Amino acid sequence: MKSTGNATDPIASMLTEFEKTKELPLIENAIREMNHLKQPVAATATERFRHRKDRMQMWLKLAVVIEKNLDPTFGRKDMPMENVPTPIGVPGVAGMDPKFIKDPALRAEYETALKKNEEKAKKSLFQGRLRRLQGHVALYIGHYAANNYRSYGEDRKEVEDLLKASGLSETQRQGVHAQIIEWQGRVNKEWD
Repeated sequence: MKSTGNATDPIASMLTEFEKTKELPLIENAIREMNHLKQPVAATATERFRHRKDRMQMWLKLAVVIEKNLDPTFGRKDMPMENVPTPIGVPGVAGMDPKFIKDPALRAEYETALKKNEEKAKKSLFQGRLRRLQGHVALYIGHYAANNYRSYGEDRKEVEDLLKASGLSETQRQGVHAQIIEWQGRVNKEWD
């Protein structure tokens, strides 16, 4: 997204940093900052509409970054074990300290298994948190659109155009659109 010197620029920076580091607090902070942005006092309707569009685009950018980092193949098979079993023939209990395995080859095999399980645990945590954040962001987009756009005319067209241009998958666009309808439905029934 092109920098426009507006209130969403620090949020764009957080997303850029997240893409480099994959540190989830950056996404969480970006969401928090988006939720705390104040509506600027705009001198003209054109400025007000530009601010509104910038914010909607940033919400959609957040959704795109999250979706891009989700692994669609992640499932139960990728979940870590609570305790890694020792190699066959090694006396002891699952999850025990590898230093108690005397055979260096079996100890190395067990250490490798422990390391792989630890990597699975990190990925599982990352993917789980990202999936939850994806749901929150879709909800926030729906709320933002319902509170800042009318459900007809140019407002509706702008939201639909922004959704199409966002880079979100069709499935995610439909999910966001459903949230908009749900939130807008509390005000009027014209979005569906």
